[in-house]
Amino acid sequence: MTSRQYDQKMVSQIDSLYFLHDSLLIRHLCNAIATTQYN
Repeated sequence: MTSRQYDQKMVSQIDSLYFLHDSLLIRHLCNAIATTQYN
């Protein structure tokens, strides 16, 4: 595996981590909004 392929693999892993983090953040925000509306 060349260094360029390795870089692309790392970038794709980082992208998926950011995507996972964003979806968790959005879910957390939705839960916070829902709890403030019901209380």
